[in-house]
Amino acid sequence: MFRKNVGGRMVMAQPGVIDSKSKSYFARHWRGELRLRQSFWTNGVGVGLVCTVALLGTVEETLFMWWIVASLVLEIPLIV
Repeated sequence: MFRKNVGGRMVMAQPGVIDSKSKSYFARHWRGELRLRQSFWTNGVGVGLVCTVALLGTVEETLFMWWIVASLVLEIPLIV
């Protein structure tokens, strides 16, 4: 329960009532205060970037490991 200062005294807020003082993106998104196109594009680009970075990190590490294994098996000098 949230407490509010009303007329100099503290009272309990109604259940389910949320103060909308927070201006953070996540809070506004959770409360449904963002326009559909804003949340769609922001979430789409954000999730896309996170997935891309994660995949590139995984792919780069995997390719590097394959390069090391291939150089050891084929006796190719490893240039790093």
